This record gives sequence, C-alpha cells and structure tokens, in this order.
Amino acid sequence: IREHELLKFISGTILVLLIFIIFYRYISMLLCTKWIITREQIKIYQGVLSKRINYIELYRVYDYEEKQSFIQSLINNTNIYIYSGDKSTPELLMNGLKANSDIIQTIRNRVEEQKKKKGIYEFTNR
Repeated sequence: IREHELLKFISGTILVLLIFIIFYRYISMLLCTKWIITREQIKIYQGVLSKRINYIELYRVYDYEEKQSFIQSLINNTNIYIYSGDKSTPELLMNGLKANSDIIQTIRNRVEEQKKKKGIYEFTNR
C-alpha cells in the first residue's frame, strides 16, 4: 500500500509540475511578450522571470501572413506571422492582436522603406 501511495504522490507531483510549466509558457507568451515596430527593426521583448530581447531587421522580412481561428473571430482577435531571413527568429508569431488593425500594412511599408534605403532588391524565377 505504501508503494501505491508513493506512486500516486510522484505522479501527482509530475502532473502539477507539467500544469505549472504549461501555464507559465502560456502566460509568458500572451501577457509577457511585447513587440515594438520601429523604422528599422521589430523588437521582441519576452519573459516573466528572465527577460529576452530579440531584434529582426525589417529589411530581412520577406513575407507576412494573418491567421484567425473561429474562436479568435468571435473575440475580434488574430495572429500575424512574419517570415524573415533572421537567423534567430526566421518565423515570428505575433499572437492575440486586435483584428482589422493596420499592423501588416505598417510593417510592409517600413520593410519596403528599409529595402529601398539599403538597396536590397528581390529577384524571382517565375
């Protein structure tokens, strides 16, 4: 009976730890992530207990995407994906943004401005 109780305790502790880790990651992702779009960069501030700042140069951005689930459409919420040639963050997810905002257009305009400023042109084989 003692082994059975010990096994219950260990499995309960592991379950509580897993729930805590999932909750921490969720809170960190939703509440403790801030994006600042400047003229030259997207700055990503992340963290609850430890902080991390990542930078994406706008001239490296090459594509954008907006995705909205059914639940997000009910609460006027959307996710924006930004694809870039950045080594540390080739795919940036900006989640929980207000739908119908001009964020993609703002980023697009600034990306074009930076590419023009730096003389970067895209060639495609079509």
